[in-house]
Amino acid sequence: MSYDQDLAPIFATDCVSCHRAGNARGGYAMDSYAAVMTMVTPGSASSHLVTSTRSGGSMYRYFSGDAASKSELVRRWVVENNAAQAR
Repeated sequence: MSYDQDLAPIFATDCVSCHRAGNARGGYAMDSYAAVMTMVTPGSASSHLVTSTRSGGSMYRYFSGDAASKSELVRRWVVENNAAQAR
């Protein structure tokens, strides 16, 4: 699992409209790997991205479609795959 192949498409669909360079709500852009990583500690379930996108988190409700699966994918990417950029 990696940012380029698995997470970037989700972020582009569900997050970037509000979190992009030049219009980063909350001061957090998500339109590049480097930008996303400013709120990620690889391997940590306490990373801001993980906590805000889990069920009950402030951004969970903005996931389209199967929010539970997308939330779990974010958690696995950060915690289990150390937020890898590419495979």
